[in-house]
Amino acid sequence: MPKQLIYKLKIGAFKPDTIPMQRLSEYMSDLAGLLGESNSVHFVKLEEGSTVLNALVENEAIPKISDRLASINHGEASEDLRKAFDTLDKRLASDNATGSLKAYFDTENDGAVVLEFPGCERPKPIDYGVIKERGALDGIPVSITGRDKSKHAQLVDGSTVHTGITMSEELAIKIMDEQCVYRKVIRLHGMGRWHRDEEGEWKLDGFKADDFEILEDTPLRETLLQLRAVPDSGWSEIEDPLGYLNNLRSDPESDERLH
Repeated sequence: MPKQLIYKLKIGAFKPDTIPMQRLSEYMSDLAGLLGESNSVHFVKLEEGSTVLNALVENEAIPKISDRLASINHGEASEDLRKAFDTLDKRLASDNATGSLKAYFDTENDGAVVLEFPGCERPKPIDYGVIKERGALDGIPVSITGRDKSKHAQLVDGSTVHTGITMSEELAIKIMDEQCVYRKVIRLHGMGRWHRDEEGEWKLDGFKADDFEILEDTPLRETLLQLRAVPDSGWSEIEDPLGYLNNLRSDPESDERLH
Protein backbone atom coordinates (compact mmCIF):
# COMPACT_ATOMS: atom_id res chain seq x y z
CA MET A 1 0.00 0.00 0.00
CA PRO A 2 1.42 3.42 -0.93
CA LYS A 3 2.41 5.85 1.78
CA GLN A 4 0.06 8.45 0.40
CA LEU A 5 -2.42 9.00 -2.38
CA ILE A 6 -3.20 12.38 -3.88
CA TYR A 7 -6.12 12.99 -6.22
CA LYS A 8 -5.82 15.92 -8.57
CA LEU A 9 -8.93 17.41 -10.13
CA LYS A 10 -8.12 19.41 -13.24
CA ILE A 11 -10.66 22.11 -14.00
CA GLY A 12 -10.31 23.20 -17.60
CA ALA A 13 -11.28 26.78 -16.84
CA PHE A 14 -9.84 29.67 -14.83
CA LYS A 15 -6.46 29.79 -13.17
CA PRO A 16 -5.72 29.74 -9.46
CA ASP A 17 -5.53 33.52 -9.40
CA THR A 18 -8.68 34.09 -11.51
CA ILE A 19 -11.16 31.53 -10.21
CA PRO A 20 -13.73 33.22 -7.93
CA MET A 21 -13.53 32.02 -4.34
CA GLN A 22 -17.21 31.04 -4.34
CA ARG A 23 -16.73 28.92 -7.46
CA LEU A 24 -13.64 27.32 -6.01
CA SER A 25 -15.54 26.35 -2.86
CA GLU A 26 -18.26 24.77 -5.03
CA TYR A 27 -15.73 22.64 -6.89
CA MET A 28 -14.12 21.64 -3.58
CA SER A 29 -17.51 20.59 -2.25
CA ASP A 30 -18.20 18.64 -5.46
CA LEU A 31 -14.87 16.81 -5.17
CA ALA A 32 -15.47 16.01 -1.51
CA GLY A 33 -18.88 14.58 -2.36
CA LEU A 34 -17.37 12.50 -5.16
CA LEU A 35 -14.56 11.03 -3.04
CA GLY A 36 -16.59 10.45 0.12
CA GLU A 37 -14.85 9.54 3.41
CA SER A 38 -14.94 13.22 4.35
CA ASN A 39 -12.89 12.84 7.56
CA SER A 40 -10.04 11.18 5.66
CA VAL A 41 -9.68 13.55 2.70
CA HIS A 42 -7.78 16.82 3.03
CA PHE A 43 -7.23 19.78 0.73
CA VAL A 44 -3.53 20.28 0.00
CA LYS A 45 -3.08 23.06 -2.53
CA LEU A 46 -3.97 24.52 -5.93
CA GLU A 47 -1.69 24.02 -8.91
CA GLU A 48 -1.27 25.88 -12.18
CA GLY A 49 -2.36 24.31 -15.45
CA SER A 50 -5.89 25.71 -15.57
CA THR A 51 -6.93 25.06 -11.97
CA VAL A 52 -5.86 21.80 -10.29
CA LEU A 53 -7.28 20.86 -6.90
CA ASN A 54 -5.03 18.57 -4.83
CA ALA A 55 -6.66 16.29 -2.24
CA LEU A 56 -4.69 14.00 0.06
CA VAL A 57 -6.29 10.71 1.14
CA GLU A 58 -5.35 9.06 4.42
CA ASN A 59 -4.06 5.49 4.13
CA GLU A 60 -7.02 3.71 5.70
CA ALA A 61 -9.47 5.37 3.29
CA ILE A 62 -7.56 4.55 0.08
CA PRO A 63 -9.23 1.18 -0.66
CA LYS A 64 -12.74 2.53 -0.03
CA ILE A 65 -12.29 5.59 -2.24
CA SER A 66 -10.54 3.60 -4.98
CA ASP A 67 -13.42 1.12 -5.10
CA ARG A 68 -15.93 3.96 -4.98
CA LEU A 69 -14.46 5.71 -8.02
CA ALA A 70 -13.97 2.43 -9.90
CA SER A 71 -17.69 1.71 -9.56
CA ILE A 72 -18.43 4.79 -11.69
CA ASN A 73 -16.36 3.50 -14.61
CA HIS A 74 -17.87 0.04 -14.22
CA GLY A 75 -21.42 1.39 -14.32
CA GLU A 76 -22.08 0.14 -10.79
CA ALA A 77 -22.19 3.46 -8.93
CA SER A 78 -24.95 4.13 -6.44
CA GLU A 79 -27.55 6.76 -7.25
CA ASP A 80 -25.95 9.24 -4.82
CA LEU A 81 -22.50 8.70 -6.30
CA ARG A 82 -23.80 9.02 -9.85
CA LYS A 83 -25.46 12.27 -8.81
CA ALA A 84 -22.18 13.54 -7.34
CA PHE A 85 -20.39 12.81 -10.62
CA ASP A 86 -23.12 14.52 -12.66
CA THR A 87 -23.11 17.58 -10.39
CA LEU A 88 -19.40 18.13 -10.93
CA ASP A 89 -19.69 17.45 -14.65
CA LYS A 90 -22.57 19.92 -15.05
CA ARG A 91 -20.62 22.58 -13.17
CA LEU A 92 -17.75 22.15 -15.62
CA ALA A 93 -20.18 22.39 -18.53
CA SER A 94 -21.63 25.62 -17.14
CA ASP A 95 -18.07 27.01 -17.08
CA ASN A 96 -17.56 25.85 -20.69
CA ALA A 97 -14.88 23.44 -19.50
CA THR A 98 -13.91 19.79 -19.27
CA GLY A 99 -12.08 18.07 -16.43
CA SER A 100 -10.27 14.99 -15.24
CA LEU A 101 -9.37 13.29 -11.99
CA LYS A 102 -5.94 11.70 -11.64
CA ALA A 103 -4.46 9.55 -8.86
CA TYR A 104 -0.85 10.11 -7.80
CA PHE A 105 0.77 7.48 -5.60
CA ASP A 106 3.97 9.50 -5.36
CA THR A 107 5.14 12.92 -6.47
CA GLU A 108 7.28 11.77 -9.40
CA ASN A 109 4.92 9.88 -11.70
CA ASP A 110 2.49 11.41 -14.19
CA GLY A 111 -0.57 10.08 -12.43
CA ALA A 112 -3.23 7.67 -13.62
CA VAL A 113 -6.48 9.03 -15.04
CA VAL A 114 -9.31 7.79 -12.82
CA LEU A 115 -12.25 9.73 -14.25
CA GLU A 116 -12.90 11.94 -17.25
CA PHE A 117 -15.49 14.70 -17.10
CA PRO A 118 -16.78 15.60 -20.57
CA GLY A 119 -18.37 18.80 -19.27
CA CYS A 120 -19.08 21.15 -22.17
CA GLU A 121 -18.20 18.41 -24.68
CA ARG A 122 -21.02 16.14 -23.53
CA PRO A 123 -23.50 15.60 -26.40
CA LYS A 124 -26.37 18.03 -26.07
CA PRO A 125 -29.77 16.42 -25.47
CA ILE A 126 -32.26 16.57 -28.29
CA ASP A 127 -34.57 19.54 -27.92
CA TYR A 128 -38.07 18.31 -28.58
CA GLY A 129 -39.54 21.71 -27.83
CA VAL A 130 -42.89 21.99 -26.13
CA ILE A 131 -45.38 19.26 -26.94
CA LYS A 132 -49.09 19.92 -26.60
CA GLU A 133 -51.15 16.85 -25.92
CA ARG A 134 -54.44 15.95 -24.34
CA GLY A 135 -54.04 14.00 -21.14
CA ALA A 136 -54.92 13.72 -17.49
CA LEU A 137 -53.49 14.54 -14.07
CA ASP A 138 -54.31 12.69 -10.86
CA GLY A 139 -54.05 14.02 -7.34
CA ILE A 140 -55.68 15.74 -4.41
CA PRO A 141 -56.50 19.42 -5.06
CA VAL A 142 -54.87 21.54 -2.38
CA SER A 143 -55.39 24.98 -3.87
CA ILE A 144 -57.86 26.67 -6.21
CA THR A 145 -57.36 30.43 -6.47
CA GLY A 146 -57.88 33.37 -8.81
CA ARG A 147 -59.80 36.62 -8.82
CA ASP A 148 -60.74 36.52 -12.49
CA LYS A 149 -62.72 33.80 -14.26
CA SER A 150 -59.59 31.77 -14.97
CA LYS A 151 -58.73 29.79 -11.84
CA HIS A 152 -55.36 28.32 -10.86
CA ALA A 153 -55.05 24.98 -9.09
CA GLN A 154 -52.49 22.67 -7.53
CA LEU A 155 -52.72 18.89 -7.29
CA VAL A 156 -50.65 16.71 -4.96
CA ASP A 157 -49.91 13.17 -6.12
CA GLY A 158 -47.71 11.55 -3.48
CA SER A 159 -44.43 13.50 -3.48
CA THR A 160 -45.30 15.23 -6.78
CA VAL A 161 -46.96 18.63 -6.81
CA HIS A 162 -48.61 19.56 -10.11
CA THR A 163 -48.67 23.32 -10.66
CA GLY A 164 -49.45 25.50 -13.66
CA ILE A 165 -53.01 24.15 -13.81
CA THR A 166 -55.76 26.47 -15.02
CA MET A 167 -59.49 25.92 -15.34
CA SER A 168 -62.72 27.81 -15.80
CA GLU A 169 -64.60 29.25 -12.85
CA GLU A 170 -67.45 26.84 -13.59
CA LEU A 171 -65.18 23.78 -13.30
CA ALA A 172 -63.57 25.13 -10.14
CA ILE A 173 -66.99 25.56 -8.52
CA LYS A 174 -67.93 21.97 -9.42
CA ILE A 175 -64.77 20.63 -7.80
CA MET A 176 -65.40 22.67 -4.65
CA ASP A 177 -69.08 21.73 -4.55
CA GLU A 178 -68.02 18.07 -4.48
CA GLN A 179 -65.84 18.91 -1.45
CA CYS A 180 -62.73 17.59 -3.21
CA VAL A 181 -60.22 20.16 -1.92
CA TYR A 182 -57.91 18.47 0.60
CA ARG A 183 -60.27 15.48 0.73
CA LYS A 184 -60.62 13.52 -2.50
CA VAL A 185 -58.39 12.19 -5.26
CA ILE A 186 -59.54 13.48 -8.63
CA ARG A 187 -58.48 13.13 -12.24
CA LEU A 188 -58.35 16.32 -14.27
CA HIS A 189 -58.79 16.02 -18.03
CA GLY A 190 -57.52 18.66 -20.41
CA MET A 191 -54.75 19.91 -22.67
CA GLY A 192 -51.20 19.82 -21.35
CA ARG A 193 -47.91 21.39 -22.43
CA TRP A 194 -44.86 19.18 -21.83
CA HIS A 195 -41.11 19.42 -22.39
CA ARG A 196 -38.31 16.87 -22.02
CA ASP A 197 -35.49 17.87 -19.65
CA GLU A 198 -31.79 17.01 -19.83
CA GLU A 199 -32.39 13.79 -17.91
CA GLY A 200 -34.92 12.59 -20.48
CA GLU A 201 -37.88 13.10 -18.14
CA TRP A 202 -41.10 14.72 -19.31
CA LYS A 203 -42.02 17.82 -17.30
CA LEU A 204 -45.31 19.66 -17.20
CA ASP A 205 -45.21 23.30 -18.32
CA GLY A 206 -48.92 23.96 -18.08
CA PHE A 207 -52.29 22.24 -18.06
CA LYS A 208 -55.71 23.63 -18.99
CA ALA A 209 -58.36 21.43 -17.41
CA ASP A 210 -61.84 21.17 -18.86
CA ASP A 211 -63.33 18.23 -16.93
CA PHE A 212 -62.73 16.06 -13.87
CA GLU A 213 -63.79 12.88 -12.17
CA ILE A 214 -63.53 11.67 -8.59
CA LEU A 215 -61.38 8.57 -8.25
CA GLU A 216 -62.15 5.79 -5.82
CA ASP A 217 -59.71 5.83 -2.95
CA THR A 218 -58.88 2.15 -3.38
CA PRO A 219 -55.37 0.88 -2.54
CA LEU A 220 -53.36 0.12 -5.68
CA ARG A 221 -52.72 -3.48 -4.66
CA GLU A 222 -56.46 -4.08 -4.27
CA THR A 223 -57.15 -2.53 -7.65
CA LEU A 224 -54.54 -4.75 -9.30
CA LEU A 225 -56.05 -7.84 -7.67
CA GLN A 226 -59.41 -6.87 -9.13
CA LEU A 227 -57.87 -6.40 -12.58
CA ARG A 228 -56.09 -9.76 -12.43
CA ALA A 229 -59.41 -11.42 -11.67
CA VAL A 230 -60.97 -10.13 -14.90
CA PRO A 231 -60.90 -12.92 -17.55
CA ASP A 232 -58.69 -12.26 -20.59
CA SER A 233 -57.55 -8.90 -19.20
CA GLY A 234 -53.89 -9.86 -19.58
CA TRP A 235 -53.06 -8.68 -16.05
CA SER A 236 -52.98 -12.22 -14.67
CA GLU A 237 -50.05 -12.97 -17.00
CA ILE A 238 -47.88 -10.17 -15.59
CA GLU A 239 -45.70 -11.52 -12.78
CA ASP A 240 -44.94 -8.12 -11.22
CA PRO A 241 -47.85 -5.76 -11.97
CA LEU A 242 -46.59 -3.07 -9.56
CA GLY A 243 -43.19 -3.06 -11.24
CA TYR A 244 -44.87 -2.99 -14.65
CA LEU A 245 -46.89 0.10 -13.68
CA ASN A 246 -43.81 1.83 -12.27
CA ASN A 247 -41.94 1.18 -15.51
CA LEU A 248 -44.79 2.67 -17.52
CA ARG A 249 -44.83 5.78 -15.37
CA SER A 250 -41.05 6.28 -15.49
CA ASP A 251 -40.54 5.48 -19.20
CA PRO A 252 -40.26 8.85 -21.02
CA GLU A 253 -41.06 7.12 -24.34
CA SER A 254 -44.33 5.71 -23.07
CA ASP A 255 -47.62 7.39 -23.88
CA GLU A 256 -48.67 6.42 -20.35
CA ARG A 257 -46.61 9.33 -18.99
CA LEU A 258 -49.74 11.49 -19.19
CA HIS A 259 -51.69 9.22 -16.90
